[in-house]
Amino acid sequence: MRKEFEAERGDFLSLKDCTLTAAEGPDLAFKQVLQTGGIDPNQDVKIIELPGAKSENVSFGVFAAEKLASGCVDGFWANAIGAEKAIASGLGKLYLDVRRGDDPGFTRYFSFAGLVVRDDFIEREGNQVDAAVRAIIRAQSALRRDPMLATRIGEKKFPKDTAKLISNVISRDVEFYDPFISKECVRHLNNFARSIGHIRYDVTYDEVVSLKHKPLWIKDL
Repeated sequence: MRKEFEAERGDFLSLKDCTLTAAEGPDLAFKQVLQTGGIDPNQDVKIIELPGAKSENVSFGVFAAEKLASGCVDGFWANAIGAEKAIASGLGKLYLDVRRGDDPGFTRYFSFAGLVVRDDFIEREGNQVDAAVRAIIRAQSALRRDPMLATRIGEKKFPKDTAKLISNVISRDVEFYDPFISKECVRHLNNFARSIGHIRYDVTYDEVVSLKHKPLWIKDL
């Protein structure tokens, strides 16, 4: 939210009449968070699309953070990099982090990153999938042991200011670098997908998680 926004962190009712933004797709989760917190996303707030946000090579969170300065939005729903950009620039402040207890419902169970692969691709290119899973697990393990690795790698790939943001985020969020997907997560994923009309019936845990690859990330725990 804008730095000038006066409200206690997680006070959903204070969002009434605010102009907010979220990327297409993540906005579905955002609307559910608002609704669970007692805010009607269609009546109590105005959720807008930012012109240019869908352009090629645009990071929505960083883009939205920069728009706080223009006053066209009061706040945005995005990833940790976007939030860090807003805070570091002095334009915004953190108002809601569903992973750290600000979640009025179960959003924290379906706002995690995941590698999504079709079953037929797993059968056809199993070795590639195995390698990708192992690489992700090794990277997460290395970052948990030494979050400062992100700084050294980031400086080779990104401008210095962006690399610093990435380093700060990873250092703070390292506890979430965990490959484990629980049955509870899948249950809440099903509930969310049903609520927005993406599925009519629950998908089983075994259909969501590749049992073939589960031993790879169980072993890492």
